[in-house]
Amino acid sequence: MLVENLGAVTLVNGLLRIETLKVEPNGEQTNSGEILIPANLVGPILDGLVNAAKDLESKLQDQIGEANEAGSNGKKAKDKKKTKN
Repeated sequence: MLVENLGAVTLVNGLLRIETLKVEPNGEQTNSGEILIPANLVGPILDGLVNAAKDLESKLQDQIGEANEAGSNGKKAKDKKKTKN
């Protein structure tokens, strides 16, 4: 299921229902499914999603930092070769 946006969110009969939307090639949003969460688990599940997103963001930042360091180290090595000639 692709989730590009959220539609209606309701709490009925102890279930949080979240309509998920996707964007069609013509630009219109259409239903892509729904997420059903028991009301008593909404807090822990949302906390888990937030924490997972933060962990992913941290890992991506680390990878970007490592890639930048590797790129600048490679550039320094090239610069040193140029100055030796």
